[in-house]
Amino acid sequence: MEYSSSTHSDIVPRWRQSQRQLLGRNGGTVVKVLTAAVFLMTIASILSGNVSNNREQQDLSPKSSNGDTEQASSPHTPPPELQSHGQDEHAPYSKSNTVSTYIQDKIATWKLWQSTNRYPPSSPNTNTLQPESINNNSTTTNNTSSSNPSSLPIAIPDSPLPSPLRPTILKLSMLTSWDQSAYERALHTHSQHSLQHSYPFHILRVPILADIWSKPAYILSHLLLELSKPVAARAQWLFWFDADTIILNKLIPLQVFLPPATFDDINLLVGHDWNGLNNGVYPLRIHPWSVELLSTILAFPIYKPDEALPLRDQSAMASILNMPRFKRHTAVVPMHWFNGYHRVINASAEGMMAKKGDLLVHLAGVPERFAVMEEWLRRVEDGEDGFEVEFEKVGLREEIRGFWEDFEEERKREEREVEALRGEVEGLEGEFAGVVDGEGEGEGEGEMRREVERVFERKRKVWEDFYARQDLELVRGVVEELREAIKPFQAMTNTSMAPAGVSTVNASPQN
Repeated sequence: MEYSSSTHSDIVPRWRQSQRQLLGRNGGTVVKVLTAAVFLMTIASILSGNVSNNREQQDLSPKSSNGDTEQASSPHTPPPELQSHGQDEHAPYSKSNTVSTYIQDKIATWKLWQSTNRYPPSSPNTNTLQPESINNNSTTTNNTSSSNPSSLPIAIPDSPLPSPLRPTILKLSMLTSWDQSAYERALHTHSQHSLQHSYPFHILRVPILADIWSKPAYILSHLLLELSKPVAARAQWLFWFDADTIILNKLIPLQVFLPPATFDDINLLVGHDWNGLNNGVYPLRIHPWSVELLSTILAFPIYKPDEALPLRDQSAMASILNMPRFKRHTAVVPMHWFNGYHRVINASAEGMMAKKGDLLVHLAGVPERFAVMEEWLRRVEDGEDGFEVEFEKVGLREEIRGFWEDFEEERKREEREVEALRGEVEGLEGEFAGVVDGEGEGEGEGEMRREVERVFERKRKVWEDFYARQDLELVRGVVEELREAIKPFQAMTNTSMAPAGVSTVNASPQN
């Protein structure tokens, strides 16, 4: 289609008429005035920025004792606060360029976890975390000759940033039923505790998997989220709380229950009651080991469908924690630390009961649970029973210190016993080979020898596994099987199979 000149001339007047209707008769003048104003404001901001930069450079210049400005060692030396974040000391420094680069990178790589509302609102400088796109392994920059200082990256230090720049502990829970007001009130006590100590608190409201299996799935999702962050921005631990737990003493910080720095291989703390493991409350280190643990729990019903799980995820977790690779990094702590019960079955379990000054009460397996929860919540909300006691007055510090001292001694004792048992097995293996070679295979000896060889094959598999060969129960089992297997040879030869000078720790009586 061809447009005639008359058609084109009709379009222009209509556009101008619309412009006049929107802006009025003097619309063009208004646009020109606004454009000029924006231009003048831009020029003014540039000039003021240059003046402020000059003043900052003058203020950064060191002064002598008589007030005169001395010549700095380098005209581009950055201030100490930037040096502490890994900036190359030889790189040209410009505060305006650095801030500009950070804002641009922040916009380009912004993620939910970098939002300042993920950290305590009272924490200063929560917006100083650097974008994830920066290489954490780089502590210096090589662009010292670059003509564009704003392109220089700022390296994130590999060492953990001090609190309050990141949370040390995350709290997690789950409540997928909306009609249980008692559970909501119980979670509110956790919210108050979280606010008291600036813990991020996350609650799963929508089921992920069937039944209670949403619990390990939700924990695993937070583990993966934290591990996907730079090391300097990660939390260190997460604390799981079932929804039937009620905080009694919000003055108790969760950090006091974590292992000392000397036990950096302990990744999980759990409590045991008269039924064994209870996983209603437990802290878990944010670590790849924890991802393996949660992944194994979730996969358990699939790979072992015939194994009974009366307590579902708790039964699966209890079975998995018996595996050497997981048991080695787990510590069983007193229940009342962070998982005290409402009532116990007998006097021998009184140490598991929640009492005044303890962190919380867990209403696990309680008949008429809602009525009991209402009573506990009333007592906590009224504040008449004086549950809140300062940590230093509770006496937990001495108890916790004593526990870890005993834990260390017990671990050393087990290591010594394992070493002695392994030495005994090696001696028995050498002695057995000599006896059989000397006597030959008489009546029934072939079957006996095959049994002993089977035990030695099991021993070989245990010794080859890094975690299994450190597990006292497994090593004890190998020793007991070997002792039973060599008894017939001992009866035939009327000699002791235990070589002289070799320890026989926990040796069973010989018939």
